[in-house]
Amino acid sequence: MTSRNGAVVALMVAPAPLGLADDVSGLESGGAREPLALIILRPLNRKVVPQADMLCEMFGFSRAEA
Repeated sequence: MTSRNGAVVALMVAPAPLGLADDVSGLESGGAREPLALIILRPLNRKVVPQADMLCEMFGFSRAEA
């Protein structure tokens, strides 16, 4: 897919978790649950490199492994 500025982007659409739908629709106050979708757009011309600190924290890596 191409964005408005001409960048090529990847588009992913996935069903949202049911808990998120409950939070948004206000099920506690009697609102009806409506299905939701997550839409993610990611530019393909940009490389994203995770920070070493984040990898260490999330996966228990050492600094050398990260």
